[in-house]
Amino acid sequence: MKGRPWLMGTLLLWATTAHAAATPGRFAVDAKTETVYDNATGRTWQRAQAVGTFSWSAAQDWCQQLALSGGGWRVPTLSELEGIVDRGAKDPAIDTAVFGPTTADAFWTLTPAVAAGSAWSVHFGPGNSSVAAKSTLLRLRCVR
Repeated sequence: MKGRPWLMGTLLLWATTAHAAATPGRFAVDAKTETVYDNATGRTWQRAQAVGTFSWSAAQDWCQQLALSGGGWRVPTLSELEGIVDRGAKDPAIDTAVFGPTTADAFWTLTPAVAAGSAWSVHFGPGNSSVAAKSTLLRLRCVR
């Protein structure tokens, strides 16, 4: 970096801010009920991902039948699930101190895609979103 001392400072600033964790105090983990409360949005998340994989319609049924901490669960929308992606983390792109072990796989959202028979998913490997056929077997984490 000889001759460009400002570049090193810029790269250092980018590296430290790009990998910042979630806002301190944003999430409250309830170890007893295995839920996570998001203080920023007022939503409660299933702390552990659901065991197994599900088609889009089976995911909806599974969340509706989930009795965890009194029930009332559903599949999250695309914006809700993208809201817990940790952009500074990879494989998985989620705060595992808050949400526990999470596979670096695609998770269903409730949001249908424009293409018939498909819906949006969030891939917690790289932290991106994509469209999948509703018959595809993906992972799941419920919200209420």
